Amino acid sequence: MAENPFVRFSDVMPLEKIAPLKIAVIGAGGIGVPACLCLAKMGVNSLHVWDVDNVGNENVGPQMYGKRVVGRPKTLALGQFLKDQADWCDVTLHNDRFVEQQGAFDEFDVVVSAVDSLEVRKDIWQSVDHESRGLLVDPRMGAEVLTVFSVIPLEDRAWYPNTLEGEAIDFPCTAKATFHNGLVAGAMVAQAVKAWVMDERIYGESTLDLRFLQMFCATPEQKFASLDKDAEAAAE
Repeated sequence: MAENPFVRFSDVMPLEKIAPLKIAVIGAGGIGVPACLCLAKMGVNSLHVWDVDNVGNENVGPQMYGKRVVGRPKTLALGQFLKDQADWCDVTLHNDRFVEQQGAFDEFDVVVSAVDSLEVRKDIWQSVDHESRGLLVDPRMGAEVLTVFSVIPLEDRAWYPNTLEGEAIDFPCTAKATFHNGLVAGAMVAQAVKAWVMDERIYGESTLDLRFLQMFCATPEQKFASLDKDAEAAAE
């Protein structure tokens, strides 16, 4: 009899809690692919992935794609990759650009916003049920720095929209992404999902600077406190 592929972490992440999760991942790039792989290897049985782009030569270095799939839709390349790595996971591919649609994620337990545009993040936020106690994970990265926001819409709708305002940092073309940073970001997405499903402490914001191995974490309560301080400073 073949050994259970999840036996070595079954005490840490019980399969009966992980497997039933239905997760939506928007973006199959530098963070989306590692996140999907980590989630599938955790034992998640259902992933839906959106992306409209094809694999380009510029993706081969910083993303989990090889030269043989250059020119193919990212969703199809990811689907084959996950089939090879985690065939227990049912992956539904949407080779489409995500657009705002109220109720688009009502059937999902977790939504991962693995996109590189604040405008698309806003669309995703508007498509999430703001009364939900599900989980929205919003990872962001540039070169060797990454931030992951873990949001329960019903509880965090006061502070999270503030992270969608202003201008995104525009990194030079040659400093936008690194492969190792994307891998760490994908792992942090999976950890956020694990913390949520296991009722562990959830950090509203986790920022890691790989250059100096420095990490900053803030709980949702601390994010609220920061919001109050900003409001007080603006009123002075």
